[in-house]
Amino acid sequence: MAKKKAALADPTRLEPFDSDDKQMLRVVIETPKGSRNKFAFNADDHIFELKKVLPAGMAFPYDFGFCSLYRSRRW
Repeated sequence: MAKKKAALADPTRLEPFDSDDKQMLRVVIETPKGSRNKFAFNADDHIFELKKVLPAGMAFPYDFGFCSLYRSRRW
């Protein structure tokens, strides 16, 4: 039987990145694929808060998030 792959990355096993690398795009995943929980960033407290939970049997089909570099821009 094939080993089932985890839906979420284990942050303790991620390779470190070079903060001087200008080619790297930093993103923040607010709502991970397969999760029922919707999180939102609270700018006043600088934390992510649980905003909503999907009904049982439903899950988000994709990772949802933003590029942290562009979060403060107003279009």
